[in-house]
Amino acid sequence: MLDFHVALEQLSEAVQLPQKVCKVSLIESLGKHLSEDLFAVYDTPMFDNSAMDGYAVCDPDENLTEFKVVGRIAAGDLAEVVLNKGEAVRIFTGAATPKGSTSVVMQEHVERSEDVIRLQREPKNGMNIRYLGEEAKKGDLLLAKNREMTAATIALCASQGYSEVSVFDGLSIAVVSTGSELIPQSEPLAPGKIYDANRFMLQAWLKKNHHVHDAGIVKDNYEATKTQLLALAETQDVILLSGGASVGEEDHVGKAIEEVGQLNGWKIAIKPGKPFGWGKIGNAHVFMLPGNPVSAYVTFYLFVYPFLQKSIGAMNATFMKGAARFTSEKLEPRREFLRGMYVKNPEGGFDLTIAKGQGSAMLSGLAIANCLIEIVPNTAVKEGMALNFYPIQ
Repeated sequence: MLDFHVALEQLSEAVQLPQKVCKVSLIESLGKHLSEDLFAVYDTPMFDNSAMDGYAVCDPDENLTEFKVVGRIAAGDLAEVVLNKGEAVRIFTGAATPKGSTSVVMQEHVERSEDVIRLQREPKNGMNIRYLGEEAKKGDLLLAKNREMTAATIALCASQGYSEVSVFDGLSIAVVSTGSELIPQSEPLAPGKIYDANRFMLQAWLKKNHHVHDAGIVKDNYEATKTQLLALAETQDVILLSGGASVGEEDHVGKAIEEVGQLNGWKIAIKPGKPFGWGKIGNAHVFMLPGNPVSAYVTFYLFVYPFLQKSIGAMNATFMKGAARFTSEKLEPRREFLRGMYVKNPEGGFDLTIAKGQGSAMLSGLAIANCLIEIVPNTAVKEGMALNFYPIQ
């Protein structure tokens, strides 16, 4: 069996998923990652403008409190007037400040009598004026490649006149469950049968960023497995299989991959998830996940998800450090990933506890967990011990 870190290194050498790019509208870009740098098309702001409703005044020496009102400028108006010392204009938020403006005084700080205003205090130069290009100059880097698009970044792009952006597109990924014991939810449960959960779990995880193809359930039949793999390899970038990855007489996936493609790695010294493998059929990358749902989840998260994240320009979450708030005297020869919960403690660190139900088929523990807690081989866990943990969705 391969060591965890050796397996990751071999995967990094063998798995180079393609990066696909597409142009999408700003709204469609939400949650996607930019495939190129974006630059400012215009200075921001594009002109000097008022940050407040009030009065733009001309007082270069900062010693006046009385001004003559000589005009009115609303947002969208041309600022055609030129202010001389001691003059002011009524102005509104976002309106262009006229030449000669030294500051904008909030209307709450002004008393007006016909065409004369009196201020409660002397204005400071530059007060409440947004100056041309103070946020960004034309040609400045607006958003860097790989930046995830959010409501705020979409607004920033829209303010610069962008209507569409170039983003990383998702991959075409087929999700297959194997096993004669599996049945769809549309059928009544029969003795010896179980409902397929892995396809739903994996598709739900992939749906946000990729183009997912539900390839259904393949029974434990060598020829059927081989036929399905060949057909999917013609159209898919990635084939995700769960089940059939062990070495029993009814486990056909590894043998089928070896016959129609290449099997690069198999069996990793972790718990849960030992029967994990990867390979290629034509241009399609194939990942063999265990059949037990928790094992499938753990191996997908640790060994497949990082490469899928890279393909869409996303950062992959790494491990964090926390303190064990549980004990375990059991010495496990394989590296173990417990389903657990992390919470921030008053000191700013993280406390780790484990979920009830650690069996590789127990989805209830996984459903309440928010992390995987790593226990290195042959290690007893003591209260307060520092452990690595991986936050999960």
